[in-house]
Amino acid sequence: YITGEGQSIKFTNTNEHFLNEVEQFVKKDFDLDTKRYPKNGGYDLLFTTPSRRNNKLVDYVRTLNINRDTFGKITNASKQSTTEFIKGYFNGDGYLLLRKRKKGWSKVPAIEVGFCIGSSYNRAVEFQYMLWKLGINSWVFGEWMKSSKHKFYRVKVNASDAKRMIEMLDDSKYPEKFAEAR
Repeated sequence: YITGEGQSIKFTNTNEHFLNEVEQFVKKDFDLDTKRYPKNGGYDLLFTTPSRRNNKLVDYVRTLNINRDTFGKITNASKQSTTEFIKGYFNGDGYLLLRKRKKGWSKVPAIEVGFCIGSSYNRAVEFQYMLWKLGINSWVFGEWMKSSKHKFYRVKVNASDAKRMIEMLDDSKYPEKFAEAR
């Protein structure tokens, strides 16, 4: 769930399940308390220390060499670690779209699994590489958002691998959609 940079790290979400899971993880693994700040119907979780120093989570993320343009060492993680990273990333910035087909041989919905990456093309390609290591084919899609100065990138899973991707992911973000897609 957590990738970040700079002096502080935050996690933003509207799903109470994910917020609680991240709070428990940070407390257990890094002995940090979280502060919740309301944001757009959800919360920002901030992970700080009383002295603003010796933040084990910030130190750990720095060792991974993550920044705005790279996922750092995560790119070369083991298959199991990469799978867990992809699952957590999906719960934060992934999506599952089911589109009803208007024509064709099947009433099965068209499935799209994607990941919002942001303005870094390099990060999008690294994410695509991590999916490829798991045997999932995907493509990088760039688009201009309203009033944006930079392209926004997504990594979309190929339709032929969407079902396999769904089986890898945690369905707690969209339980009804996952049930229908399966």
